[in-house]
Amino acid sequence: MAAYCVRMTMPNQPIPKSRVSPGLLAYVVVNKFVDALPLYRQEQIFGRIGIEVSRANLANWVIKAGQLVQPLINLMRDKVLDYDIIGMDETRVQVLKEPGKTPQSQSYLWVQRGGPPEQPLILYDYGPSRAQSVPERLLAGYQGYLQTDGYAGYEAVGAQPEVIQVGCFAHARRKFDEALKAQSKKKTGHAWRGFKLIQKLYRIERQFTDAKPEVRYQARQEQARPVIDKMRDWLNGALIEVPPASLTGKALPA
Repeated sequence: MAAYCVRMTMPNQPIPKSRVSPGLLAYVVVNKFVDALPLYRQEQIFGRIGIEVSRANLANWVIKAGQLVQPLINLMRDKVLDYDIIGMDETRVQVLKEPGKTPQSQSYLWVQRGGPPEQPLILYDYGPSRAQSVPERLLAGYQGYLQTDGYAGYEAVGAQPEVIQVGCFAHARRKFDEALKAQSKKKTGHAWRGFKLIQKLYRIERQFTDAKPEVRYQARQEQARPVIDKMRDWLNGALIEVPPASLTGKALPA
């Protein structure tokens, strides 16, 4: 009987000429970014079960994984920019051994949330500074509503005719809360008035958290809009009565 030898073709690997399999690569990445397990600890864990893999190799795998998912990130960014509303914010992050910067300096992670309500997308981008050039780059070509806090770095994008910049009541509420705390939470005055009006809006939103978008929209028109109209009338008077440098004065245009 003749014997035959079948030569099998090795399936494509995520990192050619590497011993890391797709499952192992996913395991390392999830451990680091989802479970916040640093690579040096993963190196120790692998070592305890008899697997010798250096932190340098793990780091290289993670870098390669980032490159592999770049096409997916590009598609997600296209989807976010195609939709007509984006929420955006930035937070400080310290990066060690960053070229041209001291270890004590601050860098920033910029987050964007957008896409259709039934399938929202969240993107994170690194920026070495908080300059307005970062949102200009990330939002190039965008048309629609841009929801941010009061940071001036978004104003250049918000000034574009195809972009409508909208504020955030969570940030506005925080300013009124700070003013109230400075007044020992005195239940009178403009700070208290602003705080209570925003609370009314929060109560309306809580009633329709799980409602369909069209139901939530109708509720906002019928219940929230009168509160906002009342707030606008109150603000027009308060802005000329409250010193701008006071905590309440800083909260009013927030």
